[in-house]
Amino acid sequence: KDRKDYHLENLRWCTLSDNNKNATSRNGVKYEFVDDIPDEAIAITHYQMTKERREFNDKEYYYYFDEEHDEDIFYQRITDNTYRVMHINTTASGRKLIMTRDVNRKKTPLYIHTFKHQYSLE
Repeated sequence: KDRKDYHLENLRWCTLSDNNKNATSRNGVKYEFVDDIPDEAIAITHYQMTKERREFNDKEYYYYFDEEHDEDIFYQRITDNTYRVMHINTTASGRKLIMTRDVNRKKTPLYIHTFKHQYSLE
């Protein structure tokens, strides 16, 4: 994560899409990166939208409920040992969601309430 270190051991080959996951902020939202996620985090494999089911890449997105702070936390795997804590957006109507991309890289808004219902987490 040292942007000023251009030594080969600090660099990696990656796609533009993978490189965009390294952004430290976007539209005023600062991202947090962690080296590990809780063992109890569950992998998000699919999401049923109104008209179609979206599938996600294996081990790309994770969900964890932090009981101590009473909050939902979503992670996106960046590398084998780096995860980004995903920003939870709130719509004008008050619905909470995260923005994901399915296996075909189609933008997929994942509404938290719907997701928790689909995964029997309520």
